[in-house]
Parts: sequence; C-alpha cells; structure tokens
Amino acid sequence: MQLKKSQNHNSVIQAMNTLFTVSKDSQLNDTHFEEVEKEISLVKKFLNSNALHAILFSNIAILKLTGKSSDMAELSSHLGMSSIEFLPYKEDLDGMIKQGLLFRKHNRRFCDDFTKSKSYSIDDSLVHAIIHDLPLPASKEKKVNGTLDVLEQINELIKMSTNDELENYEFFLEVKSLLDENSALPIIQYLKSLELEENYLILLCHLYWKYLSGNVNEGVEDIIELVCINGADRVKMTQAILSGNDPLAKLDYTELKEGRFMNDLEVHLTDSAAEVLLLENITIKSSSNKKQKTITPADIYEKKLFFNEAEATNLDRIQEVLLESNYQSIISRLKDNKMVHGLNILFYGSPGTGKTESVLQIAKATGREIMKVEISQTKSMWFGESEKIVKRIFRNYEALHKQSKQTPILFFNEADAILGKRKNSDAGNTAQTENAIQNILLEELENFKGIFMATTNLTNNLDKAFDRRFLFKVEFQRPSVEVAASIWKDKLPHLSKKECTFLAEEFEFSGGQIDNIVRKSEIEFVLNNKKADLDGIVAYCLDEELDKSNSFHQRIGF
Repeated sequence: MQLKKSQNHNSVIQAMNTLFTVSKDSQLNDTHFEEVEKEISLVKKFLNSNALHAILFSNIAILKLTGKSSDMAELSSHLGMSSIEFLPYKEDLDGMIKQGLLFRKHNRRFCDDFTKSKSYSIDDSLVHAIIHDLPLPASKEKKVNGTLDVLEQINELIKMSTNDELENYEFFLEVKSLLDENSALPIIQYLKSLELEENYLILLCHLYWKYLSGNVNEGVEDIIELVCINGADRVKMTQAILSGNDPLAKLDYTELKEGRFMNDLEVHLTDSAAEVLLLENITIKSSSNKKQKTITPADIYEKKLFFNEAEATNLDRIQEVLLESNYQSIISRLKDNKMVHGLNILFYGSPGTGKTESVLQIAKATGREIMKVEISQTKSMWFGESEKIVKRIFRNYEALHKQSKQTPILFFNEADAILGKRKNSDAGNTAQTENAIQNILLEELENFKGIFMATTNLTNNLDKAFDRRFLFKVEFQRPSVEVAASIWKDKLPHLSKKECTFLAEEFEFSGGQIDNIVRKSEIEFVLNNKKADLDGIVAYCLDEELDKSNSFHQRIGF
C-alpha cells in the first residue's frame, strides 16, 4: 500500500520551495541561483513576471505556507541581509502588490519598528493555485477605464488604510499616484483643478463613491477619521466642516444634515457636486441630478420691439456678437490674446422699457438657452445663506454650460438689489449681507466664462465697481413720440396712424404700460366682442396713470 503521495518535481510549489532554500543567506547574489534557472523559469512563467519577482514571491509564499511572518525583518534575515540592504527591494514588493500578486498588512503591535510593521502575504485563491499546481488566477490588478474605476480604487485604499494594511503616509501617496496617473480623465482633471487640500479631495472622492453605491449616510466624525493623519488635522477639519467654512462647503459641494440619531450630523453631497459627474455622463440616483431648468428658444414667443436709433444699434450689435458663428470666433480670439473671454452685458433704465424682453428676443434669435434668476431668489432669512446661494447659481451655470451645445445665457433679472451702491457696513446685518453678495458677484464676474446678462431699473445709483465688469452697457430710455406711436400701431393695428400718434403725444407711457392697455382691450373684446375705440383706449390710459394731477383734456377733432 502506497502511503506517501509522489511529488511532481516540476510543480510550482516544489520550484518555490527550492528557491526558498537556495535563497537562504544568498543576499540575492546571482551566483547563488545559477543552478536553479529551471525553477526560476517555472515560477516566472507562473507569475508572468521577472526572475527577481519569482525569487521574492517564492520566499513570501513558503513563509506563509509554513506559518511564519513575512515582514521585512524576516525576509532580510532569511536572505542574509540587513534591513537597510533589503530596503531597495521594497519597490519590487510594491510592484507585485499593484499586480495583485501580494497584499500588505500593517502589524499594529510593531508599529514603532519599520522592519516589522509591514508584512507581505498572498491571498487564498493564489495559495490554492500553488498547492494544486493550477494556473495563476486572473490578475487582480485594477485597470482604470474611467473615473468610476478610480473612485472604486480610492475606496479600496481607504479600506486597506482602515484595516491597517496601509500606513497613513502610504495611503496618501497611493491616492496621489492614482489621481496623477488618471489626470486625463475629465472628472479627475476637473477635481485636480480645484486645488483642494488632499484630505478634502479624498473626502470628495469618498463621498462620490458612497453616493454611487447608494450609501449616502456618512457621519462627520467617521469621515474625518478616514482622511486625517493626526489629531490636530482632525480637530481642524471638524471645526471647518461644522462651521461651514471648509473648501467643499464654499464650493457648494457638501452640506450638513441631521443624522439618524440625536445630535448626529452627516456630510452629504449637493446637486452642484453631483453635476460634476455629468462630465463623464455619470449620474447619482439619490440626487436629483436634473439638468438645470432653463428657458429654451422654443419657449420664447417672437415679438417685434421698437427702440430709438441708439438703442436699436446697440442691441443689433449684441445680437450679432452672440450669433454662434461670430461668438466662437470672438471667444477664440480673446483666448489667443489671453483676455478675459466672458461676455457680461447690462441693460439698465426706466421700468417697462423692454430690457427683459430684449434679453429673451436676443436669446431666441441666437438659439441660446437662458438660465433665469430672479434676484428675490437670492434672499434668505438666514444670515450668510444668500452668499452661498449666489455661489451655487454660478456653479449650476457652469454645469449647464458643460452640458449645452451652445453657451447658455445666465440672466439676472431686476438685479437692482445687488447692483446698487454699497451700503455702510454699520447699517446692520442686511446691509452687510447685501455687500457680501455684491463682493461675491464681482468676484464671479471677474473671471466669468460664458454669457452673463443683467437688467436693472437703476440709472444713477449703479455701483461703480460693476462698470468694468460689464463689457456692454445699454441704457433703455422711455420711448420717444415716434417710437411710442409705432408701438401703439403694432399693438392696436385697428387704430389709425394719427390716433396712435395722438396717444403717444398725450401719454408718456413705457412699452410695458402700453402692454397693459392692450391687455385690457383684449379683455373687452372677449367680454363684448368689440374692439375698443380711441375713447375706450383713452379711458384705459387714464386708469393706468397713477399720477392724476395732470388731467387729460380731449383734443378737438377726437
């Protein structure tokens, strides 16, 4: 009866055992391995690697199989080398880790001894293949095909750090190397351009992966523990996050929310952060992630507008500039000359003179979407919140810009409150907040990339700091008699030219006020199936006037 199983002398495990024996006190000198080239070749073929890796891997594998430690102290001792002499080979061990052949464990018990603080090992699937003389399992080396793979690998590095498989400095080096190697990816390139401190950059990447994995609950203390090396850094980061003064909150990428338990706070991604992922068409299910709501050219009714000669000339020029073929050439030339290439446009003047409608008609004529902001939206009862809202508006525009085929228009309508002269800071919290909003707006417009348009009724009270921020400034005046007569005729074509001139001379109405008269006329037609005659229109005009001091006297002939 045969009790002892015959050994396959050509097996990988026998070859590794031979290399382990020959390695004893070899100092990895080539002459010690001249007689075992066959074994080296066998292990090289198994690992798909080089001779040095075959020898080092064999030593680690046999140490593991015999239940011994494979830290740097043990390896260098077996090879007959000092730890310092063996140190250069650490790079080869790390290379095999990246290939998925080895993994590293951190021995907390020997944390003060560099040579014993790390041990190298192989996973069970590799042990099974070695023992049973099977082919090498599929490589566990992570290949990056996009930002999702990068985020997953960062998450794996976080796990390794948490499980003491990586020391803190190694963890940060690995993450930095991973991001640098993949900086051509649009999202990674954008995140690196933010120039965040490395702990905040890792925090953001970690939150992205958590959200993509459907796990959005992340306590402040837990997340800070992951990305801070020492206690001082943890305290500093905690204070910054809790006060809302950390870089991610300032970018409107994170916000604090109440957690699942009392007195617990969680860090959450905002929609602004989620929109960054759209650079590679990645969406987060737990975030709204909808494209910013806009006014499209199809939403705008085409209207004929009437202006005096100077206004018409300026508006035609702006429309010509914003035609796509001209716009792209202009932006390209400004970039080539290293000039600011954002186009900031201000329409100012009396109410009802066509400022808002001009923006809409220019957008329709040039095929551009409008992201419209009513300035009342930037007001908040919470001190400091308005400033965040303004920053969020510009970040949302940036995301919209990236998604749009043509550069959209960011439109601040009736922006009197933030374009007026700054108030004395002693005037109270409201004045301080409005001044802070102005400072943010000035900062954003300084290097704005896109098309910004604003309207205001202010004429003499515009803050001088905005003068140079606006490339085009068009003043809208109340229509002259000739222009007003043309508006009346266009709106009420059943009136004669003479009647329209009479209305224009008698009532100094803006286009908006004339629109009100026309709407009343339309209501009259619906109710009585009769178009209002001149007397009826005059009656509507008298009702429209708030100032009754100058009574109307009907002229002879009418």
